[in-house]
Amino acid sequence: MAAYSSNPVQPQNQQDVVSSIIKKGEELKPAGKYMNFPKEKLYLLEDRPVNFDNFKVNGFDIEPLINAQGWKKYFDILNGPIYSGFVKEFWYKSYAFDSEYCKDQEKLMIETNPGLKGQTRDQMGLETHIKDEIRSNFNGVHFVIKREHLAKLLSLQNKGVKLHEYGKNGIKGHRDSVTAEIMKDGTYDGDAEARMTDKCRVIYRIMLNLIVPRKGGSNSIPWTYKHAFYFLMQGRKINLVDFLFQNMCSVMTTCIKHKHPNVAYPRLLSELFLQSGLVEGLKLVYPSLFREHFSEPLTAKILDPMDINKNFIAPETYKERVIRTRLYNNGFPIISQADLIEVQQFFVDDVNKETEANLTLKDVPPTPEMSMPKRGKRKAKDDVEKKPKKKADSSSAAAVKIVQPIALNEEEYNRAIGVTVEKFGTVSERRSKHKHDDAVKASVGKEVIKGSGK
Repeated sequence: MAAYSSNPVQPQNQQDVVSSIIKKGEELKPAGKYMNFPKEKLYLLEDRPVNFDNFKVNGFDIEPLINAQGWKKYFDILNGPIYSGFVKEFWYKSYAFDSEYCKDQEKLMIETNPGLKGQTRDQMGLETHIKDEIRSNFNGVHFVIKREHLAKLLSLQNKGVKLHEYGKNGIKGHRDSVTAEIMKDGTYDGDAEARMTDKCRVIYRIMLNLIVPRKGGSNSIPWTYKHAFYFLMQGRKINLVDFLFQNMCSVMTTCIKHKHPNVAYPRLLSELFLQSGLVEGLKLVYPSLFREHFSEPLTAKILDPMDINKNFIAPETYKERVIRTRLYNNGFPIISQADLIEVQQFFVDDVNKETEANLTLKDVPPTPEMSMPKRGKRKAKDDVEKKPKKKADSSSAAAVKIVQPIALNEEEYNRAIGVTVEKFGTVSERRSKHKHDDAVKASVGKEVIKGSGK
């Protein structure tokens, strides 16, 4: 994936993808606030994008585990903007209409009128609880978020293991296997983070920065998260939709009951507002509420305080990547300071128009040094050391026998080619015969005819 986890989802009008979160059929009426503290104290627990490439070069390849779960679109969405103003307006007047809210509501009714004990919600005059919902209000318009909205937004099904069922008092059947998988020595000895394997610790830190909204807290790892590590490592499907929705409800309820001014999943909510059509409809009227804010990507820098990786490799910035890919080709500069200043400026302007990297002439590569190889002086023959001849091995010497030629005299040579004294005479006789034959051949055609005068 790119500088962050993957390519960010393009901001488009996609009302046909995610249904509207406006509660239709409701009268426009102002809603009472549920947070008992000033709105200004709200704190965004930012769900940050993850630079998986940087984790990989630092020794932790986590992205395949995420992709195996089908969560790629969720991590892509995290690269987009946060509409901080509108998120806070939505959160400040929100509450979770879930089983916990309904129990508290029924308890309050019975305390007010003990005669209602044992009666149903309908008999008490309360709204029937069918499905969990997150409800809010803005200027008299009611909003409702359900699990189906998140499932559609993330292109996920509301299926898989529900992590909230594996809490402290939940399902315990996997705990031995979980301990053997995620603990360094495979045994359980407390909930301290440092006792987990390095890979599980890295996954936990990633979860704390986007999937599990939390501010502060101890290093104790609850069983819910331990099971999450285990299921990720085993490739067992986790119900991310349910996990995100349950966490959002929990943080919202904690805000109301304990006055903790934390806002969970601001980036996820911003994308939901965008794709359900709210941003397009309200931005023209309330532009200040929709100013964009981008979270800093999560990198392997988080490993520093964990004593896991002391040789941190910093991620490449966007500007550095543009310079590397647009101003160089295989490490050789496409343009340099040796070119005319006008040419440099035109080139930089074109790159900035396409990438918005804000390059300047200072970013143009320096003039490349063209150095010719130096020719060495020819060495004198006397200075050249003769390489000692290699001694042949005994085995090779035996295999190859060098035969030296023997010099023959004339008689020996003639005898070797078959010229013998009995057939052709001695050497001196043969020479006399050759001289006589040569003289006869020379005189042929040169006899003088008597009386010719010639």
